[in-house]
Amino acid sequence: NLYINLSLDFYIKFLINDEGVTFYDTQNLGPITTKGTSAGGFAKFSPGGKNWAWYTYENGLHLFDFDRSSGELSNHREKLIEFGKRKVFTGLEFSPNSRFIYISVLDTLLQVDTWSHNLDYEVIATYDGYQDPFPTNFHGMNLAPDCKIYMNSTNGVGSMHVINFPNKKGKACDFRQHAIDLPYYIGIGTVNFPRLRVDEKDICDSTELYTDVIDIEQNKSLLKIYPNPVYDIAKIESEERVTLFLYDLRGNQIKKQYVKVGDNFLDLEDLMNGIYIINFVDDNGNIYTKKIIKTSYE
Repeated sequence: NLYINLSLDFYIKFLINDEGVTFYDTQNLGPITTKGTSAGGFAKFSPGGKNWAWYTYENGLHLFDFDRSSGELSNHREKLIEFGKRKVFTGLEFSPNSRFIYISVLDTLLQVDTWSHNLDYEVIATYDGYQDPFPTNFHGMNLAPDCKIYMNSTNGVGSMHVINFPNKKGKACDFRQHAIDLPYYIGIGTVNFPRLRVDEKDICDSTELYTDVIDIEQNKSLLKIYPNPVYDIAKIESEERVTLFLYDLRGNQIKKQYVKVGDNFLDLEDLMNGIYIINFVDDNGNIYTKKIIKTSYE
């Protein structure tokens, strides 16, 4: 499905299949957009196809859940990001693990944490003034098959920027300005890497350490929690409803949290570094025990 955002209060959907492109339906969701949306904005699906996001300077960031079977958008989340002056051209891209959204606004690169309740963000870098021969400012971004994010500029220049470790939080993502020398000058366009094989195992997933909770009797995965070790927030992808109990090694209960089917988040940022025990209890009283390691971010 392809979504086109108009300067109205609805989205038009088109179904793309072997028979071609046909009109599907429309959906009202979110605020009315401004006229400058299509000229300066970017929109992207997450690598796993579960989310869709778009951003413009005038309208801010808009993040949705996406159902690939029905084509429905849901769980609309909005984040307005203030800048001191008007900036038109922007870029947007997801990290390979879909946790972070990178937003470029001409001279500023932001990292938005979609696992945080308020879509918290931080400034990763500001344009250093380098010219090659024109300003190598920040514009369009694309996640490449090598799990890195490459960024171009709004001018014809002979270099590109790169985010080497986009799954890492903050400046640990290792953003390097004008780090890729090109044999020819390139303009405002970017190379496109469409996400056509979202159901296949992604090579970028191999960099993500996770803990799998297995129901031995039914021989199936009950849930997955990652990353482990965790620096701040862990994501829990659950196939069933369970209750989570978190204990320290002395047996003191630290947290109790209900886990729904789908995506959940466990915030450990305020805990001391160390090993913790997690008990997952399902509706039948079965208990599944795992360890999780809280560590400092470096």
